[in-house]
Formats: sequence, structure tokens, C-alpha cells
Amino acid sequence: MSLNVILASTPCGIIGVDGDLPWKLRSDLIHFKSLTEGHPIVMGRKTYESLPGVLPNRLHIVVTSNPESVNSKGNTIIVPTIGYAIQLAEMHSGPSGDYFVVGGASLYQPILDCIKRSKESSAVPGIGNVYWTRVDAKASDFDGEITKIDISVLEEDLDLHLRGNIDDTFLNVKHVDVNRDQFNQYDFKIVKFTEKKV
Repeated sequence: MSLNVILASTPCGIIGVDGDLPWKLRSDLIHFKSLTEGHPIVMGRKTYESLPGVLPNRLHIVVTSNPESVNSKGNTIIVPTIGYAIQLAEMHSGPSGDYFVVGGASLYQPILDCIKRSKESSAVPGIGNVYWTRVDAKASDFDGEITKIDISVLEEDLDLHLRGNIDDTFLNVKHVDVNRDQFNQYDFKIVKFTEKKV
């Protein structure tokens, strides 16, 4: 079984504005689809409500303390806790055992905090990969209510990798650069952090 995390943020940790993605990145959406299709995706209520609809060929597991407030549709299960969501995702993950946490801040932050606390140990139990789309945008680019998380642990590991100090961290790092064009509003990196097997 492998818990995978997919998130997109600016270098300072902005993940949303007014409850929605603050950018248009077609290449990243294609990447998201290629990773998650056929696997359970775990999300909070606000992330679920921001979707254009139920995403095809994916079980949506929505975590909320107020299940009556969710207008669920299609292939969706509502659960009260992240622990219960992970149990369900594991049960429905199929032969690969993969499932994905896709947002928002209330689910991302505990996972990132867990990674940060585990920097002294050899691995993060249960976390397979973190896929981080690092969007080259600044807070001044956006108007509205900003949603922000602490992504410093990812910034630190990416910086170590780019400086060639890969062995200084417990995560293996690979990245792909995507340039701004007619379909992608900003330059961005898709960074894959993989748990180092020891």
C-alpha cells in the first residue's frame, strides 16, 4: 500500500485563492490525470466542491466533519476522519496499492508536518511519493483570500537536490521543468520526492 501526495503551490506555499486554484496549468492537469486515474483520491470538502464534477475512473473519498453539508454525486464516499479515508483508500486501491491525497490544506499540512518531524529518521512510514508542482508565482500576482501551507520541508529537499547534496536528505528527488506558454500561465517544476529505501 502506498499513500501518495499531489499538490501544487508557489514557493511560499500558496495553494489556492478564494477556494480555487489560482492558475491555469494545462500540463499539470494532464500530469494529475495520468497519475490518479484508476486510483482512489482523498480530499477535503472544499477541494471536492471546487472540482468541475466527479473525475472519471476515480473513487472520491471526501473528509469532512459535517457530512450533511456535502452534495455528493457519482463515485463518492463521505467520511469523518483522514484515518477512515486512508483505510477506505487502501481497501479500494487495487493491485498497485496506490492512492492519492489531493488537497486541501487541512489534509496536506499534517502530512508535511509528519515529513518534517521524520527528517531525523530514515523514512516516513506509509508515504510513497510526493508530487509537488512548484509554480513560479508570487503572492502579489493574486487578488482574494489566499490559502497557504508550510512547504518548507519540500523547498529544503529540492534546494539540496539542486545543489547536488542528494545524500543529505532521506528523499530521492527528480524534477521536470515546464515553461510558460499558451496553455500554462506560469513556469513550473513538477518535483517527485520518493521515500528512500534503506
